[in-house]
Amino acid sequence: MKVLVTGGTGFIGRHLVPRLRSEGFDVRSLARHPGSSSEIETVAGSVTDRDAVRRAVEGVDAVVHLVAIIAERGTQTFEAVNHGGTRNVVEAMQDLGVRRLVHQSALGVGPDERFPYLRSKWLGDEAVRASSLDWTILRPSVLFGEGAGFFRPIMWSLRWAPVYPLPAGGRTRFQPLAIEDLATCFVKCLRGEQIDVSLDLGGPEVLEFSEIVGIVMRALGKRRKLVSVPVWAARPFAAVQSLRKDPLVTNEQLDMVVLDNTTVLDSVERAFGFRPVRMTDTDLRWLARL
Repeated sequence: MKVLVTGGTGFIGRHLVPRLRSEGFDVRSLARHPGSSSEIETVAGSVTDRDAVRRAVEGVDAVVHLVAIIAERGTQTFEAVNHGGTRNVVEAMQDLGVRRLVHQSALGVGPDERFPYLRSKWLGDEAVRASSLDWTILRPSVLFGEGAGFFRPIMWSLRWAPVYPLPAGGRTRFQPLAIEDLATCFVKCLRGEQIDVSLDLGGPEVLEFSEIVGIVMRALGKRRKLVSVPVWAARPFAAVQSLRKDPLVTNEQLDMVVLDNTTVLDSVERAFGFRPVRMTDTDLRWLARL
């Protein structure tokens, strides 16, 4: 089976592409910045470019759509990338007769306009569900593993701040899922499991954000006093960060601090028949490389 992976050079793609190759899939990647690797076929382009998407889809048997942004910059908006890009993939697949789509979404998506990122992902999901394709939508909670962006601001604060600030007391609840376990879910989907269904996925434990920070500190042998701060106090830092090409945090992300990010504890086991690993049981030394 030949599989197109959109966003093959992103965090998930860097883990998924080698896994797919090791499982015997022939892989093509669509990426804005393909890099220099010659191990897989690569199409340079953006999901916002319909012609590039069509070139990438032509001749494959299935598509894994990973591309999404969590911060807007210039023409790379939530609407253009998360919604419009997904729509472009769906339309190209339908036009070219490629039926199998596994779409990467996010836990907690919905139509609420107060949360533009989550709304854009929900609109992308709606485009997938309205299609004539054989689709699966995977909606994981936060992911952990080498290169996981969720942990970048945690590591920045541990390196540079004398105390660790916890917006809203760090009480937001997450269900961390290992990137390797998510990759297994993708493989199972490509082999025919869970068609025409949206699946909320999470790891086997629920952790408050403050607990995640504590786990990271213990894994790296660091100590910081945890200090609760109101969300408004973190907004000036987020405003400055928004000027960067790759911000650590944005005001849109701070808005989502009020939203827990959890599902049932056995979500992966119910859907795919295996139990994912707990973050607290894994080697976390990769955090030092963020």
